[in-house]
Amino acid sequence: MAETSRDHLKRANIVFWGLFLFGAWIRSLDIWHPVDGRIREAWRECDYAAVARNFYREGMNILYPRIDWRGDGPGYTEMEFPLIPWAMAALYKIFGYHEIIGRVLIYAFSLLALLIFFSLARRLLPRWGAIAAGLVFIFNPMAVRVSNSLQPEGPMLFFLIAAVYAFLRWLENDRWTWYGTAVSATAAALLVKIPALHIGIFFALLLLADKGFQSLKSAKVWIFGILALLPGLLWYGHAHHLWLAYGNSLGVSNEYHWLGWDLVKNVPLFLKYLLRLAKREVMFVWMPLGWIAALAMIWYRRKDRTVRIGIYWLFALGFFYLLTIRTAADSWASYYHILTVPAAALLVGAGASFIRDCTGKDGPLAVSLGISAAFSLALISGKVFFGLTDNGFFFPVGLGLALSLAATAPLFRTRKSLRISGLAIALCFLSIFPFQALQACRDFYPRQFLGKYACARQFQPFIPSGSMILAAGSVSKDDTGRPVAFNAPYMFFWLDRKGFNIPSDALSIERVQEFIRRGGRFFVLEKEALKSNPGFIEDMKKHFALLAECQEAYLFGF
Repeated sequence: MAETSRDHLKRANIVFWGLFLFGAWIRSLDIWHPVDGRIREAWRECDYAAVARNFYREGMNILYPRIDWRGDGPGYTEMEFPLIPWAMAALYKIFGYHEIIGRVLIYAFSLLALLIFFSLARRLLPRWGAIAAGLVFIFNPMAVRVSNSLQPEGPMLFFLIAAVYAFLRWLENDRWTWYGTAVSATAAALLVKIPALHIGIFFALLLLADKGFQSLKSAKVWIFGILALLPGLLWYGHAHHLWLAYGNSLGVSNEYHWLGWDLVKNVPLFLKYLLRLAKREVMFVWMPLGWIAALAMIWYRRKDRTVRIGIYWLFALGFFYLLTIRTAADSWASYYHILTVPAAALLVGAGASFIRDCTGKDGPLAVSLGISAAFSLALISGKVFFGLTDNGFFFPVGLGLALSLAATAPLFRTRKSLRISGLAIALCFLSIFPFQALQACRDFYPRQFLGKYACARQFQPFIPSGSMILAAGSVSKDDTGRPVAFNAPYMFFWLDRKGFNIPSDALSIERVQEFIRRGGRFFVLEKEALKSNPGFIEDMKKHFALLAECQEAYLFGF
């Protein structure tokens, strides 16, 4: 029997190392390019790349990150702890300035996140449940999207999962090693990105469920909270001082994120925000039918410890998303929903365990998972190697689902009560993988900013080095009248110039002249910014010299 157990463990290890290599390949597909027009999150990536470049050129003091759209000031900015930009700059010092270095660094964190999630899934789920959870995590389009993007979500995800794993281990055996690891990983996650703060609610629910209310009297619990929060409190306090002193922020204090009575009392608008929030979750985490499978698992296996862990995690996330609904519901903030992926994957893994337990058979479930994963791989390969378009995906998605369900159907012959509901759950469950692959494929090889990048290359010879520019950003208010972070960094980064941002809903000759008096000498005016004020371009042509025009923008000189 001991030999048999070792054989099972050996085979499971082989399977998970295979899954790891598979996930590593998918995450490497879009890594080998600099910060040019082939990016998904132009605002976030160009800001991070600029902060790293400014560390490299202007000094390595990690306490004072600098942005390019600094106006006539030093550029110190409020942001999360700049671990990644600073590490990029340190590597520039060693290997030279190569923008690809940042992507490789983020990619390394994504591989660590894969490993630690596999460890978490294998600890909480039976073998086939852990494999299914691992496949969800591998294929998830948001996890793939941030796996080599210059933004903090990838490292935050690693530290977040590591904190959960260590915290659960500490609850089980009360070892100081796991206690210290959980504290350190939680503190690191909060430093890297403040949305990780929801983990405090999750941990509190776990404590109350496992230890009861008497756990709140424990000094060790209070020390945990203090040690985990203290580094973040110190950093964000310092960062907020930079905002107050210099007026620059990467979306922390210069945007209103919060749910408020003004939104709640406007029922149609509030429902609109809720629908946006649900759309972000469905399209980037659960997939069109996956949420049905998750609800079924919560109902059928609500007493299962792993399902309860998933429920507690989702409750904490739901509270956070609702509290920050003005941001979390926005289309540009889709990557905020990376936080849901580990909990969702665990619940899907519990669904696979449910299917297995209903029948007591491994074979059909293994075949179904294999077929579904194989078709998902085929979709990604079709995109990568053959350039298959979205329209070409529908037939293989449908065929993959049909074959997967056909392989699953024998599972339910022995239980009439589960014949229909079980097949429905299996269909929803198995649909997750190909739809994830489809969504991930749509994100590969982005090109939406190539036009703007080409404009920057065209305009650069007209702008002498050291000249300050003015660039149009987005709107400064949301549809409830609250402030929005309008600063657009990409033209500054691509042109390698410093200067000012002007919101697109505040375009006027008077505002432009204010920036001229402060040292602005050129204006990169994107045509998209003229939608709310189409007559502004004629006013500009009357007052200032049009130096160049491209498909996306105008360049004026003062």
